[in-house]
Amino acid sequence: MTPNPTLLLGTCLLFSTLTLQAQITVDGSQIPTGTDTIKITFDTNPASSINGGPTGGNQTWDFSALNNDDPEERIFADPANTPFAASFPSANLAVSEETDSWAYLLVNNSTFETLGFGEFDGGQPEIDKFNQTLFTFPSTFGTSYVDVESEGWVFKDPIPTSAGVPFDSLGFRAAFITDSEIDAWGTLKTPLGDWPSLRQNMQLIEVDSLFVYANGSWQFATSQVAQALGEDLIDSDTLYQFIWWSDNAEAKFPIVVFEYDTDDNSPEGDVEWLRETPAPPVSVNTLAAISSVKLFPNPASTATTLLHPEVNRGHVLLLDMLGNLLSKQAIEGTNTELSLEGLPSGMFLAQIFDQQGQLISQEKLSVAQR
Repeated sequence: MTPNPTLLLGTCLLFSTLTLQAQITVDGSQIPTGTDTIKITFDTNPASSINGGPTGGNQTWDFSALNNDDPEERIFADPANTPFAASFPSANLAVSEETDSWAYLLVNNSTFETLGFGEFDGGQPEIDKFNQTLFTFPSTFGTSYVDVESEGWVFKDPIPTSAGVPFDSLGFRAAFITDSEIDAWGTLKTPLGDWPSLRQNMQLIEVDSLFVYANGSWQFATSQVAQALGEDLIDSDTLYQFIWWSDNAEAKFPIVVFEYDTDDNSPEGDVEWLRETPAPPVSVNTLAAISSVKLFPNPASTATTLLHPEVNRGHVLLLDMLGNLLSKQAIEGTNTELSLEGLPSGMFLAQIFDQQGQLISQEKLSVAQR
């Protein structure tokens, strides 16, 4: 599957100056920070008036008919406070749709990259490291770039001798190509208001190539070999996407995003749009102060009880001070016992989330083993 930068990303850029007469510069100086929560939604059946339109300047995109069908949030955080930080030491920003899944990002003065993803599957951590350049800085109207990233081998079972080919096994190597251009600018109208905007036209291309293993090395397969094995020699898939950004400092996120049909620039599927301008959430320290969440005893050795009268359903994460997840436990009722068996003496963090995945409190826990 071709990765979608906007789910993870929440593609993280904002644009500087934009006027109807001035050249537009993208310098990456305004992006979501580790304290922002971005509120978006999806129009699951967009009207015919929602269309990407032509390239060029001084455009007007009237998307005021967008519906708020499926609201969601993108939570940005300091990677150090997330469960998979140790696997992405160069990340300086992380973003999540839900607390069990995080995308890790690198943002600096010249580039904005996705470094990979971490999630829990059946309680077990799964890490997918994948570098993809989403933007380069600075950029202006008409700026384009092409980025190519290769992924490791995906092997199949050894080829049976009955296949009649002199190879031991076959494998696929995937290449991901990002072809991006800022191809239009103008005014974007949504239910949230009018936005001076740039449009990014992005193509995400995945190319899978067939290789065979013979005589101690991997070789690119021939068409005859691919036919004999019943496989495609080269298989590709392309996703086309429009992304609208604004220089309005209140946005901090793409205003509208959708995959489009190249025949008429109409949406293919849902249209994502910014339903509220973001505001930094209440800090963890403030949350802890206003809530009545308590740990007792603290310090503790083998177990501690988490008292949370304001939350009767949700979950609690226990992390070390590097952000590595040690355990996850469901919350039912108004108190939860946390086992500390096997933990060394030291400081740990207990993060409490409600049923909607909202962080309610973060408590420091001291473990003093006897």
